[in-house]
Amino acid sequence: MANYILGKGYLWQPVTGLQRGLFVRAGTVAQSATAMSAITQVAIGVNQETFTDAMAATGKFVAPIWIPGSIARVVANAPIAKDAKVAPAANGKAQTAVSTQFPAGIALTAAAALNDEIDVLLFAGAVVV
Repeated sequence: MANYILGKGYLWQPVTGLQRGLFVRAGTVAQSATAMSAITQVAIGVNQETFTDAMAATGKFVAPIWIPGSIARVVANAPIAKDAKVAPAANGKAQTAVSTQFPAGIALTAAAALNDEIDVLLFAGAVVV
């Protein structure tokens, strides 16, 4: 089956690359995104393209980010049950949401191990677990 998506291009703010399938957060300048660095941050979507440090260093790289309302492929940080609420780990990978986190979606498929890719229905992470 096809996954339907809502996407937006965000200026990639740092000068380092990022792998595909990781949660990202809002950058410090308008219309920008940056990598997750703590579990208490709110994700704005999932990066859909792996890009290198050299691409990011131009300061003009626009990252394709799938935003809430989409079904995105996300890299798992640990085993995750189907239908679990997920949130970003500090490295941007998905983990089962815990207290103090802003859930970012629902796992539509299960992850058996670290680095498995799962389908996640993204939603706006506005409420702490």
